[in-house]
Amino acid sequence: MGKDKAKDRKSPANRKKGGERSGMGRDIAAVVLLAGSLALGLALLTFSASDAPLVSRGLPAASNLVGPVGHRVATFVYRVLGFSGLVVPAALGVFGWRLLRDAPRRLTLVGAAAHLALTLAIATLAHLLLAAQHLASFPAGGAVGRALCTRAVALFSPVGTGLVVGACATVALIVGVDFKVRDAAAALLAAGQAFFAFLRSHLGEAVERHREAVAELRAQEALARAQREEAALAVVEAESGEAEAEGRAMAGALALERAGQAFGDDPAWVHDLAAAGAAAEPEEKPRRRRKAAAETPAQACDATDAGAGLAEPGAAEEPALAEEPAILLGEPLPPAEKPEIVLSQAMLERGKKKKDKKGEPAFAFTQSGDVFRLPSSELLDQREAVKQDVDEGGLQRIAGIIVATLRQHGIDGVIKHIRPGPVVTLYEFVPVAGVKLARIENLDKELTMALSATRIRIIAPIPGKGVVGIEVPNHDRATVYLREVLESESFAQAGGLLPLALGKDIEGIPYCVDLQKMPHLLIAGTTGSGKSVGLNTMILSMLYRQTPDQVRFIMVDPKMTELSIYEDVPHLLLPVVTDPAKAARALQWAVDEMERRTQILADTGSKDLKSYNGKAEKLRAEGRTFGETDEAAAPPKKLVVVDVTAGETEEEAAARAASEEAGGPTLPPGFTPEYEDPSAPPPQDAVAAREAEQEGKKLPQKLPYIVVIIDELADLMMTAPREVEISLARLAQKARATGIHLMVATQRPSTDVVTGMIKNNFPARISFRLASRHDSATIINGTGAESLLGDGDMLVLTATQPLTRVQGAFVSEGEIERVVKFLKEQGKPVYDDSILKARDQGGPGGGDADEDDPIYDQALDLVSRMEEVSVSKLQREMRLGYNKAAKIVERMEREGVVGPPNGVKPRQVLIRPVGEAHPMPNV
Repeated sequence: MGKDKAKDRKSPANRKKGGERSGMGRDIAAVVLLAGSLALGLALLTFSASDAPLVSRGLPAASNLVGPVGHRVATFVYRVLGFSGLVVPAALGVFGWRLLRDAPRRLTLVGAAAHLALTLAIATLAHLLLAAQHLASFPAGGAVGRALCTRAVALFSPVGTGLVVGACATVALIVGVDFKVRDAAAALLAAGQAFFAFLRSHLGEAVERHREAVAELRAQEALARAQREEAALAVVEAESGEAEAEGRAMAGALALERAGQAFGDDPAWVHDLAAAGAAAEPEEKPRRRRKAAAETPAQACDATDAGAGLAEPGAAEEPALAEEPAILLGEPLPPAEKPEIVLSQAMLERGKKKKDKKGEPAFAFTQSGDVFRLPSSELLDQREAVKQDVDEGGLQRIAGIIVATLRQHGIDGVIKHIRPGPVVTLYEFVPVAGVKLARIENLDKELTMALSATRIRIIAPIPGKGVVGIEVPNHDRATVYLREVLESESFAQAGGLLPLALGKDIEGIPYCVDLQKMPHLLIAGTTGSGKSVGLNTMILSMLYRQTPDQVRFIMVDPKMTELSIYEDVPHLLLPVVTDPAKAARALQWAVDEMERRTQILADTGSKDLKSYNGKAEKLRAEGRTFGETDEAAAPPKKLVVVDVTAGETEEEAAARAASEEAGGPTLPPGFTPEYEDPSAPPPQDAVAAREAEQEGKKLPQKLPYIVVIIDELADLMMTAPREVEISLARLAQKARATGIHLMVATQRPSTDVVTGMIKNNFPARISFRLASRHDSATIINGTGAESLLGDGDMLVLTATQPLTRVQGAFVSEGEIERVVKFLKEQGKPVYDDSILKARDQGGPGGGDADEDDPIYDQALDLVSRMEEVSVSKLQREMRLGYNKAAKIVERMEREGVVGPPNGVKPRQVLIRPVGEAHPMPNV
């Protein structure tokens, strides 16, 4: 039976069916191989490394024609085989083609082995020759090529490896694709011969064309030279003809004038002379036309011919052409004007030695008197300003870069003016009509990169000008020193009692402001921006202008490092406050002092502190008090016998007698001097005051200005935010008229530190460099502070002036110490200890004065029904003022009614109403 089955398989019918099945399988395999070859080839040829981020996110590949699958397959093949991976689709195509042609199976396997050897050889050669070139994002030979090349080089050296592997690749080509070496060499030889024949045939034609072009160009140059000569000749003829015609016209006019003098106004003579002039006019007009046309040499010949044609009599009726030639179409426009470089007078004088003015003091201030001397600028270091040469070529080049960069982003315009300064240079850019300024503001980063600058600032537009300002930092930044600003005319002529010498603006002009007009100042800046140095220059500016009886300071320095150098200065009202809790009390005292001064101004009918001091000074000089009439205050005149000694005048003797009668000179209030000048006569107001005191009168005292300086607001807001915020807000709203001013600085201008209540009551602000645009918007209501350069670079915003960029003045610690030492040598400060003790030791405003206060009993009844209480809550419930509510809560703390303060949390109530038991604590 087994023999029968074998016979059935060997039958012709069965052999035919098996052959059909085998042929179908070969066809399917061939189609699959050809399709795979085509797909793999397209994936490898259109591979791009930039498609990797898209494929990793699940997005379609942008470059690969086979999609994400093709990108991943191509990545794998290139990493493994490198450039030799291109052999794989070719091998697959060859295998498919052979299957379609029914090639024997043996030949197909041999071809596969040959293609494998060819692939490995190409990978090895690619790594050997192209590894150092970095032609693609993958290794030239892939991982396989790198491994094989390393082994081969170790055995054969690079040269031997190239020979051996090249021979192996050639043998693989011969076996795999039936490559004919002789045919290939013959084909290369034929191709080389054809290429050289092509070059030889076309090179001759190119040389011939070049010769013809050169000859034609020379002919055109000769023709143009001839035309220029003819045009020049026509111009000479036209000028000579015009001169001749003008001579004839002048002769005719002279003849007409003589004829009019001889024959009067006879119309017949006038008509004949006019006809004679009209007959001579046709020759003049063509010559003028020839001159106008000859202005362009290319049309000189045509203009000459046209002039000859216009010489006909009929052309005399046409109007004469203008003598100035018009701009023809196609003629290039004149080049644009270069921007003008505008130098301020301060920049021109920078670096020049100033002439010493002998006989004039450094500061011509007269309000200091003879007892207290103001510091001199000699205490500050003398530094010669380095003269900065303006590089006009560099400025013009930067202007061109700005215009070109803006044009690349679709903004056309020109730069009209360039204003160099000591630190930055301002470029005034005028855009074309229709450009939105927001587009220019958003290109600050592009301009910064194009100019290779650290930071630039764009002002769109500059207030008061129809231009956009672009501030570019200078390569060499100059330093502005405080002495230079203090000795300037701007500071000497600055009005007000509280001038602040801030520095210089971008044009190098000294910039000074008046704290009285601000009237309060908010300062912000990060670490290293120059905020502390700027605060020192402001303090020294006031110390250089005012005496202790005119200005007193309350300095709050929670950091204990910045303002401690001013300890024991005669201008201080109390020692430098470093405890945040005491700082809150000092601010509450300032609020109470503001209320007291407000009542004084109202009682005396004064508008502000300056008006009150003027009235008080006048009344003290007259020995009167407020409300006292002149008759009641007139002291009886005394008969004084003056002995005139040798060597003195009658005026000096009278002054000496008045001084002896008054008992010696009086001292300005606010400090205790360490020395006196006994020979100096007392002022007249001191004499009147002494007489009034002898009569039992209490004369009005002048009130000094008070400046509260806070170096770090964030520390105070962390300790007592509500109390500090309300105190600052109340002072900012009402303290201007009473002569109390604030200078508040912070490093962290966040909204929890600079709250809305504080910000809205400080219209004047100074911003040094800040960390972000959000912080800049908090301080100056806009961007720009984040683009500052640091080291004193600031933006100043006042209520009356636009935002101004200023380079702050520099003062060293040694200079500050010398000025402070000079002030300390003249007197000791008189501290008011009640400022910090009034609220915790029963001083003025404490609990002892309010023992019988009925409001306290009502507050006690209300608080006893609460679990927790705070000053603001008691203020709202009883509709009290903040100071009154704070006094009541502090008295309750002393009496054990409420607990101690717990930061920002309310105080715990420790009592209960009568008849109600206190809850027992949880055990």
